[in-house]
Amino acid sequence: MSHAVLSAGAAGRPAGCQYYAGENTQAPFTFYRHLANGSKAVVQAEVDNTSGLCVFPGATCKEEHYDFRCCDASTWVKDGSGTARGLNSTVCNVFMQALIISWVLYGRCRRKRQAQEEHDDEQGDEDEGKACLLRRCATCVQRNWKFVLGLLALVVVIALEVAVAVLLASLTQEKLSVTSRNALLATDSFLVPVREIFQFLEDAVTVKINVAIGAGRTQEVKPILSMGISGGAALGSVAAAIVTGICYWPAAIDWLVAPYSLVDAELHCSVSHAISDVVESAKPYILLRAWQWPFVFVNMALRGFLLGSGEWKGFVLLGIVEQGIALIGITCFFLHDPSLLVLGMITFIGSATATVFMLGMLRISSINQNGHGAWSPGEDGPVPVPDPDTEEELQDGEPVQVPAHAESEVMYKDHAIREGLYAMVLDLSVQMCRTIGIYAAGSRMGMGAMYQISTLESSFPQFGLQYIAGLTLAFRILGAQFVAQRQYLRFRRFFVVMVLAGGCIAVGGAITLLPYRDVLSFDLAQNACEFASEPGCLPIYVSIFGGGGSSVDDTALQNASFSAFVQALLAGLYACLDWSFMAKAAVICFTVVFIPSILVATLVIKRVTAVFVAMYLPVLVISAAFAWRIHHNIRRMIRELNDEEQSSSDDEGSSESSA
Repeated sequence: MSHAVLSAGAAGRPAGCQYYAGENTQAPFTFYRHLANGSKAVVQAEVDNTSGLCVFPGATCKEEHYDFRCCDASTWVKDGSGTARGLNSTVCNVFMQALIISWVLYGRCRRKRQAQEEHDDEQGDEDEGKACLLRRCATCVQRNWKFVLGLLALVVVIALEVAVAVLLASLTQEKLSVTSRNALLATDSFLVPVREIFQFLEDAVTVKINVAIGAGRTQEVKPILSMGISGGAALGSVAAAIVTGICYWPAAIDWLVAPYSLVDAELHCSVSHAISDVVESAKPYILLRAWQWPFVFVNMALRGFLLGSGEWKGFVLLGIVEQGIALIGITCFFLHDPSLLVLGMITFIGSATATVFMLGMLRISSINQNGHGAWSPGEDGPVPVPDPDTEEELQDGEPVQVPAHAESEVMYKDHAIREGLYAMVLDLSVQMCRTIGIYAAGSRMGMGAMYQISTLESSFPQFGLQYIAGLTLAFRILGAQFVAQRQYLRFRRFFVVMVLAGGCIAVGGAITLLPYRDVLSFDLAQNACEFASEPGCLPIYVSIFGGGGSSVDDTALQNASFSAFVQALLAGLYACLDWSFMAKAAVICFTVVFIPSILVATLVIKRVTAVFVAMYLPVLVISAAFAWRIHHNIRRMIRELNDEEQSSSDDEGSSESSA
């Protein structure tokens, strides 16, 4: 077997041959010919007289050989991509996670230390008051070892979910062919809006469960959780039935899976798979993903309840079962048979098994007893987020004193449905920007343009969103509890931490990815290199990498920070229960920002980067609106709380004067 690599410069290519758009002398890909003895030989480039591009007709890309790829990323691309991934992981993950954990533990120790110092002052124990800070913190950790273990378990589960999401995004981009990856992108683009329409109840239920827990109304949690489980299963089944009907409507499913079919119909490219084959391979995946929804909706309600009630064991078990099955399926099955069918089976089995397992655990634990069940706040209480500047910590088992206005925040069914519809309008408006952009690129610019967006979409979990996932979940759950308990200062500090974390991701992503944008684009889109193996496929290759008198925009991987910001700020508005503003802002941004932007991008500019910007520009505008609204809500809540305290103080003074 030959392992030679195509060399750079004039010796490695014919004169005037161009590999991609711009001035380039290094081949981003190495092409191979499959030999009869099972080995492979490097194929040299030839000049395509029509376009001036380097073409590799000797590469064996048409024939199917087990575990053989006719082209691969060159060494300099792999090295540069590995460097970029390492830098991004260090800057955006290690530093941020270490900072958050340190902040949480330090805040808890500081509260304990301050309480101990106050006690020492009362007893006049000066020696104990001068004890070493490090020794006190160590004592604090020993006293709160259950909390530390719970925190570590939560971090492990979230890290496992992040790892699975990153692994899935990376492997689907690496292992699936261009047509299969485009089919995956297209099917997810129309499945997600359908899911959002029927998921409206679960978003409200998750937050309302934690409002009830934070307000001390534990007796309300049982009906809320029951409604979340039963309503989620019912709505998920209805949504799945609708998608099943679409799958057996040939005209609809053909366009939904392969919107580029009309644009690329005149191409004579034998490397590309037939549209009928692509649709047939995507159908099982669509059906499995659709019938996964009833289990996903039920799991959402269970996760919100378990995390909000401080039940670490249940939350950790749910996460380990679901993500563990997914991880086993990916490593044992998808790697050996990278297909949409296997991918759909992995996600379906993981969600279904987790649902059955957790419902059985709840049944065994007598969830119907003692308020909201045997898994109640109990000795640990709702999940605490330590505050470095600190209010006093509630004592274990002490009932929360809730003012009258907080009691009105407890969910009833009509409120849940109305507020869930607001959440649906928000999620649907944001998702439709993405869906319309993807189908506009595919139907008007062809397979190559759609694959560019597919590549960028796969980069989000790898270079941005995974770092904000855990904080967003915690902000949505704990923020609702802080608001219900009227701990507005804690909510404000948590909000500041979320914004800073989003800023770190945005800045870290831009710094680490921008210098390596070329090598990352070649690495992420390397499966498209096969389109340079024959002249009839070069138009698709050009639409992805450029060259031949055409130009392709630089990658926009750093724009993933937009989504990181909106996820964090969206969680803040959920916690504030500001449902109507979220819906109004989303509809206005969709109408005023997205529609004009996508029309200009597709009809005037006609470039993929313009479409990508149009897809995510509303997200950036919504992020700014959400940040302003959360800031406004926090100021209003703190002002109202101060006014109530002042009024209460004046009333007490008047009573004393009268006496």
